[in-house]
Amino acid sequence: MTKEVGMSEKLIFSAIFLLAGLGSIIINLIQRKRAKEAETWPTVPGVVMHSCLQEHRSHDSDSGTSINYEPVVTYTYAIMGQTFTGDHIAFGNVYYDYRTASKKIAPYPQGTSVVVHYDPDNPLNAVLETKAAGGTAFLIVGIVFMIVGVLMVFFMPGS
Repeated sequence: MTKEVGMSEKLIFSAIFLLAGLGSIIINLIQRKRAKEAETWPTVPGVVMHSCLQEHRSHDSDSGTSINYEPVVTYTYAIMGQTFTGDHIAFGNVYYDYRTASKKIAPYPQGTSVVVHYDPDNPLNAVLETKAAGGTAFLIVGIVFMIVGVLMVFFMPGS
């Protein structure tokens, strides 16, 4: 016996997917906009104080474990004699598999000289790379979720 999904449930599921997709696309656009703005920010030399991969474990309902890694870099830089500490490689926080995270952090070993892009209106806001981390992934996920949300309205069985 198959239970049909009512129209209201179908619309709720569809709305959830559409909103999640829209949210992902908006996050992508904001990160890209901030990265584009950072291209025009002034730069100063900095020094990497610490770099490592931070492990993140998540558990699913089937007792499976997923391990992802976040590249973490702390650096110092000075503007008009005042020293600041930054910890953003790029805009957005993204977790990667071990190999990708290792490649991402490879240019930033401790003691390395780096170019720091800082916001002249708020020098605490600084990045090493003027791009959006994981930006393409957010865009793809957003588009897929929105497509699924639309398709659910038309193709999900229901009354």
